[in-house]
Amino acid sequence: MYFQKFIFEPSALKTEYGRAIFNSLSSKGLNPQIGKIKARTECGYEQFREGKRTLIIGSRNLSRFETCKPSANYQLPILTGCPGMCEYCYLITRMGEKPYVKININIDNILTIIQNYINNNPNSITSFELSASSDPLPFEEPTGIVSKMIENFADMPNGKLRICTKFEPETSILNARHNGHTDFRFSLNTENAIKEFEHATPSLERRIIAAQKTIDAGYNVGIMLAPVFLNDSWQNDYKLLLDKIKDKLGDNIRTFEVVTHRYTSRAKGVITNIFPETKLDMEDSKRKFKMGQFGYGKYVYEKDKINEAREFFKSEIERRFKSAELLYVV
Repeated sequence: MYFQKFIFEPSALKTEYGRAIFNSLSSKGLNPQIGKIKARTECGYEQFREGKRTLIIGSRNLSRFETCKPSANYQLPILTGCPGMCEYCYLITRMGEKPYVKININIDNILTIIQNYINNNPNSITSFELSASSDPLPFEEPTGIVSKMIENFADMPNGKLRICTKFEPETSILNARHNGHTDFRFSLNTENAIKEFEHATPSLERRIIAAQKTIDAGYNVGIMLAPVFLNDSWQNDYKLLLDKIKDKLGDNIRTFEVVTHRYTSRAKGVITNIFPETKLDMEDSKRKFKMGQFGYGKYVYEKDKINEAREFFKSEIERRFKSAELLYVV
């Protein structure tokens, strides 16, 4: 179990699903609490670590979803945060006031909105990203949410669920009825990047084994290379990583997605507070400032570097993986 503390907002216990989770955790002696979390005035490493081990179970009504380009048509606003402690995580800007992990269990409301979006686009597949603000797999053991969503999408002919993860799937996920309507992507990086920046996450080897298990369960599986660090040795480092993926997973990979490293000014401040000795390259003068879709700016690599990365990954992936599609490099 990735979480050590469970706090139920009172609204969650008004739902059948919330009560079922509460009773399940109680039966396992995990002592779930009822209450609300107060905002913190500051967040250092210890508060950050505590927050990563605390799961808040809440419920809220929604009327619409945000878009989620380029990975899917829409975000699924069910999960926020994860127990991993990756130094570069873009969600880290949310950790200053409430460094906790949260699930919204008002699933009936969410399924209604999903179906409305699908009905409004009857001649195409409409895709939904479960990983837009979280890594979903650690939520499965305490809540069963991932297998629940997979099996709901199994009955939606024009719906596609997309999941990206660094973690290993529970048996309940591998055994879930999916009908090919769920795509998994495993987030991989160089061994050095994982060791240096992706704390409290499975090793590269374990992620690759997890990808093979998911392939064996009949899911469509892709690879997410993120974040790609364009340092002095990046081309050689990622060639070695692609060689390892080819050697271990062969031609079973359906897609590749590549996201280069970026950061916001606020994230930089939070990161250096929580990880004061971080080796992340966040020198503004080496980056280009770009406005994002949600109205805030971020520092990205210069255009010529992005173009170089795009050409590199297109060539190297096509050479090794004849049947895989490179969806994007950003």
